[in-house]
Amino acid sequence: MIKENEIPEVSVEGLRIIAKGVTGTIYEYSDDKILKIYDVKVPFEEVKKQRQISLSALEQGIPTAKVYELVQCKGQYGVIFEYLKAGTLGEEIGRDQDKRLHYATKMGELLKKVHQSKPDAGLFPPLYEMVAGNNRRCSAYLSKEQQNTLMEFLNTYPPQKCLLHGDFHENNIMVKDGEPVLIDLDSMCIGSPLADFAQTYCSYKMPLPPEVMEQ
Repeated sequence: MIKENEIPEVSVEGLRIIAKGVTGTIYEYSDDKILKIYDVKVPFEEVKKQRQISLSALEQGIPTAKVYELVQCKGQYGVIFEYLKAGTLGEEIGRDQDKRLHYATKMGELLKKVHQSKPDAGLFPPLYEMVAGNNRRCSAYLSKEQQNTLMEFLNTYPPQKCLLHGDFHENNIMVKDGEPVLIDLDSMCIGSPLADFAQTYCSYKMPLPPEVMEQ
């Protein structure tokens, strides 16, 4: 059992920022490791849970980055991961449009592996809980009626206990030695596989940025 007062302190001073996301910032920690420092609003227990989720995915045979120790930095918590040093699937497709079908097949095989795994129901939250949380955070953009309609619609999903990625698209997949590696497991939950398909479909229906459209 990892206790909060036993977490080693690290510094990000001088470290190169690789990426910034909704939940935190990723730094180049060493030649073979990266450091994800979660936002100050993310509590210790949640960061610890995210590390456990990554470990569980690896145990299930899902290709993802190796996960190392929990750390803290000036009151914020983080996790050290393997540095994949690879491009995203989106970048690979951009470089070679003729391989779109090949990579689409790879994506399907990867998602199938996720859906066929046997998740720990005590570790992964239910889909309904995840969506309810997102729904509350979108209260400034959705009317109460729209929020209620969304939750009612979610109740129509088949009550399956399937592991979901929750944010499955080409930029959450790295390509290492020609094979896909799944990243950004923060939204993993349990529910119907239809939810992953719906989320992916919506991500591709969003309009592309003007600079992409001009190419």
